Amino acid sequence: MATTRRYVKPIVRPQIYARTPPDRTRQQVGLVPGPALCTGFLLFPPFDVSPSANAALAVTLWIAVWWVTETIPIPATSLLPVVLFPLTGVVAIVVLTYTWLPIAVALVG
Repeated sequence: MATTRRYVKPIVRPQIYARTPPDRTRQQVGLVPGPALCTGFLLFPPFDVSPSANAALAVTLWIAVWWVTETIPIPATSLLPVVLFPLTGVVAIVVLTYTWLPIAVALVG
């Protein structure tokens, strides 16, 4: 009688990393297009809307690009409107301060 040999698959153990390394390529890709889109929309408005609405759209595009690509950490990206909205004339700094101050106090205190 002939004996047949059975094939036994070797056990392959996956490598376990304590922390996945950051994807630097994706982060670097988003570095330039965000501010470039913002500048392009500010200089050449594509829609016939008020300048403050166009500036809000431009800043929102910048934030969206940086949020998706995680060029900077997401909490830092969420602070961009606080800086960019007064600079681009979307909202006055006084109105923005009164809007954001209760939220900041609630988060800190």
